[in-house]
Amino acid sequence: MDPTRHQRELRGLQSRRSKPTILDVAAAAGVSKSTVSRVIRQDSRVAETTRQAVEQAIRQLGYVPAMSAQLMRAEPAPTIGLLISSIDIPIFAQLNRYLHEGLTELGFHVIQQTVTHSTRESNEAALENLASMPIQGMLVSVGGVESEQHLRFAQQMPLVVVGRPEPTGQLDTVGFDEEAHARLIVDHLIELGHTRIMMQEAPQDRSMGTWMRAEAQKAYAASKGLDFASAVTFGMKEQDLIRWVDEAYRDGYTAITGLFDRNAIAVLRAARKLGIDVPGQLSVTGSDGVLDGLDLIGLTTVRKPVETVGRMAARRIVEMIQSDGAGCKHMRHLVAGELVVGTTTGGVN
Repeated sequence: MDPTRHQRELRGLQSRRSKPTILDVAAAAGVSKSTVSRVIRQDSRVAETTRQAVEQAIRQLGYVPAMSAQLMRAEPAPTIGLLISSIDIPIFAQLNRYLHEGLTELGFHVIQQTVTHSTRESNEAALENLASMPIQGMLVSVGGVESEQHLRFAQQMPLVVVGRPEPTGQLDTVGFDEEAHARLIVDHLIELGHTRIMMQEAPQDRSMGTWMRAEAQKAYAASKGLDFASAVTFGMKEQDLIRWVDEAYRDGYTAITGLFDRNAIAVLRAARKLGIDVPGQLSVTGSDGVLDGLDLIGLTTVRKPVETVGRMAARRIVEMIQSDGAGCKHMRHLVAGELVVGTTTGGVN
C-alpha cells in the first residue's frame, strides 16, 4: 500500500475520531443529550438560559449537528413518540395497531420504540432516546415504567400513559379498569360455587397493570369471605408450573385465575399433563381476550376494550398538543371490558 496514502487515511481517521459528539456538547453544557437535540431543533420549550449554554458549547467545541438533526428544524410533520411493550404480547400488538390507526386518522405520524426487556435502566434509556426525537408528545404503554419516570418526562412534553391504571393521579391516563375486571372474574367464580381460589400474580416492577388487577382480586375475594392464595408465576418454567398447579389442586383449590390468556393456556396444558379435568375438577380463567383462537379453546376470560382505549389515547395526546396545555386538566379514564364465559369454568363438584 502507498505509505503516503496510508498516512492520509490515518490522519483522516484520527480527525474523525476527534470530532466532538452530541454527548460532548451535553457534558460541556451540563445538560442531557435530549436537551441538546431539542436546542438543535429549535424547540421553543427549552429555557433561554439552557439554550444559550448549549449554543455556547456548540460554538466552543466546533460541533456540527448531523444533517438529519438540522433538517428537523424546518416545520416537521406532526409526530407522536410511542414507547410500547414487546408486540409479541397479544394485548400490546392490538394496542399498537389501534394507537397507530387513531393517530394516522388525526393526521399524526408515529416514531416507535419497543421495549423487549423491561428494567428501570432500559426503560429510562428508551424514554430518553424517544424524547430526543422530533416529537410533539409521547404515549407510553410499558407496565414496568415507574410513575416517577412518567412524571419527569411529562414535564418535558405532553405525555399519556396507555393501558395500565396510573396510581399517582398526576398524569393523563387512558387505561383498562383492572378493578372492574377483578370483580368480573371473582363474581363469576362465586356464582359457580367456588370458595377456594388460587391466583397468579406478577411483580409490581414488571407489570403495574397486572399487579393492580391481582391486588384487586385479592381484596375483593377477601371482602367476599373467600379462601384464596396467590403466587408469583411470572417467568415460571414449564416443570415448575406443573408442580405449582399440582400443589394447588392437591391443596383443595378449585379454580386458578391466570395472569393473561397465555398463562391460563399454560395452566390448561399443565392440568392435562397431570390428568386434571377442566372444568370438572379445576376451573381456569384468563385475561385480555384478544388472542386468536380463544373461541376454539373455550377459555373463560375478560375481553379488554383495546380499540376503545387505543383510539381514546390517540385523541387525548393530540388534544393536549393542540391546546398547548391551556385549560387542559389531567384526565384519568379507565374503561372496563366484558366477561367472556367459555368452557374452562364450571360448577364445583
